[in-house]
Amino acid sequence: MGANIQPTVNFEQTTGNTNSQPQKEIPGTSKCQPKKEIPGTSKIQAKKEIPGTSKSQPQTEIPGPSKIQAKNEIPGTSKCQPQTEIPGPSKIQAEREIQENHELQKSLVVAAIDFGTVHSGFAYSFRGYEENIKSAQHGGMLQQDRVPTVLLLYPDKSFHSFGYEAQTKFYELSEPDRSQFYYFENFKMKIYETHKIKRKMEIKDICGKPFKAMKVFAIAIAHLKEEALKIIYESKFGLQDTDIQWMITIPALSSDSARQFMREASTEAGIVESRLRLVLEPEAAAVYSTPRIMPEEIPYGFKYILADLGGGTSDICVQETRAGGKIQEICRATGEGIGGIDVDKCFINMMKDLMGEEIWTEFSSDYSSAYVSLLNEFRTKKKEFKSDTDSLKLKMENALVHVLRGKMNKGLEDIIKESTFTGKLEYHSIEARLKINKQMLEELFTPSVERIIVKLIEILEHCGDIEIETIILVGGYSESQYLRERIQSVFSHMRVILLDDARLAVLNGAVMMGWKPKNSIQHRSRFTYGFATKEPFIENGDPEYLKVIIDGDIFCEMVFNKVIQKGEMLTYGQTFTYTVSCAAWEQEMKYDVIYIGLWRSTLEDPQYCIEEEGCYLVGEIAVIPPPEGWPDYWEAVLHLIIGETEFTVKYFELDTGNELEAKMDFL
Repeated sequence: MGANIQPTVNFEQTTGNTNSQPQKEIPGTSKCQPKKEIPGTSKIQAKKEIPGTSKSQPQTEIPGPSKIQAKNEIPGTSKCQPQTEIPGPSKIQAEREIQENHELQKSLVVAAIDFGTVHSGFAYSFRGYEENIKSAQHGGMLQQDRVPTVLLLYPDKSFHSFGYEAQTKFYELSEPDRSQFYYFENFKMKIYETHKIKRKMEIKDICGKPFKAMKVFAIAIAHLKEEALKIIYESKFGLQDTDIQWMITIPALSSDSARQFMREASTEAGIVESRLRLVLEPEAAAVYSTPRIMPEEIPYGFKYILADLGGGTSDICVQETRAGGKIQEICRATGEGIGGIDVDKCFINMMKDLMGEEIWTEFSSDYSSAYVSLLNEFRTKKKEFKSDTDSLKLKMENALVHVLRGKMNKGLEDIIKESTFTGKLEYHSIEARLKINKQMLEELFTPSVERIIVKLIEILEHCGDIEIETIILVGGYSESQYLRERIQSVFSHMRVILLDDARLAVLNGAVMMGWKPKNSIQHRSRFTYGFATKEPFIENGDPEYLKVIIDGDIFCEMVFNKVIQKGEMLTYGQTFTYTVSCAAWEQEMKYDVIYIGLWRSTLEDPQYCIEEEGCYLVGEIAVIPPPEGWPDYWEAVLHLIIGETEFTVKYFELDTGNELEAKMDFL
């Protein structure tokens, strides 16, 4: 059982020292008045966090805790004068910046891994040659600068191969052997489609066999890391692991738990925590893109939409250039699981509709090598389609024609003539080419293209009167000519720019970010964050099912005490403080870990930590007791610190000024 926590004041964003943190007057406490009234805190008195309380909570009096009881007033102590100075947020941030500048100067190499839904790769550059970014293709480490995100494991769950090699080897296996191996493709989206990720969660391979998800990601990242190290060590003599700064890209739509999942998978892959940075894909793309779209220095205040349109996800954000080469997010980024893979899915569905799912399944299973070749052919050809294209021709696999003859006793040409695809598809048997006409191609592209356009319209409307004239397209799907033309036709009043090597913008930008300080980008919070507290119950105001009685006093539990608001601008190192008071009377409680729940909501101003207000418990802050155990009574201040992509926390005892070990856990 952990020690109970009781907040005595609300959150304040602070930039100075917390030694004399002002608090709102609470009956029975020292009268330390806040400098100004903080909206929404007029009810704050003694509160107690009880996460997960049932809505059917009885309204009869609940006896007070007999072992652990949070107290407002601690005899013989001053709430505003700790015995030892507690470093304020400004001092902590300054110390952090000194340490990080030292780490930045220590880096001799920056290596980035772009772990994509459909394709993955790595890139790197050396100190003194920061702009000379080498891709995975350099030195022949990978067949291309990015390869399919496909992983093949032996039956004993050890690494076999990755990318094109994994595709080829798996489909060359016999059917009995194939069922023994583990084959994963497009597995990245499985964690981003999960509302709450757990460390022990499992995903299934192509044959339906379960496997620990974090292990799959760790093996894949470890392979890319080892391939990168081979060429890096060959390029420069005398390098050590501590000389390399690693950058791992993640989508903007990543949940808090997904971000921690990727961090832990990366460390499990052998990347040292202190040499690891997670970066948001659209932010990395912005760092790479903005210097390349202007012939001269980019002007201060240049505003643009950056659309990172990848194989499986699309991240869209609105940014503005600031002084010193920094970038600020104007409107909150949005993302969705839309990408080039959706066009592939439409093509597969078209083929199933044409010949029947049974025949297509037999072809993909019995002639899997030919199946992969056909899909790769389509993925290459689809980039050539544009508005004035009459048709595209695909090389048809003989194996598919053979299956059709055997099952239906018909040729592909006859099957098309008898189907609803007449006029949309044609088969030329002499050339062994399947001709897909313009109308059919538009039908394959339309679902994903329309969803992306709707997202762009929504984000422009959200930005209101902000004048934006430029859309920058990056990511693999942005290389589709048809997609770009459709976007340009809808946003004809704007300039639509496609970068050279748009598919590498995120990867190369991640390398560039590794040479920059962590505070080079400001972004907006995607959610509202806060803590569940108790406040005096307001009759005819608070929900009856949240009413509880403790020691004769009536409270409303699960009140949302907001610290960060949805859409609020956040800067790296920005710190929020939260003061709590606690007690551990019984000896068996002296070494209990304290857990403080962190909640988030999709609303800007939620009132209660309930599902109806888009709230759920997103993570917990665990505080380890000091070596001598907890005192009978104590007060503490919690620092919630904004990182590049994640929160970090610090926990200080007010009476002693000692910092105790605290860890944020979203998994």
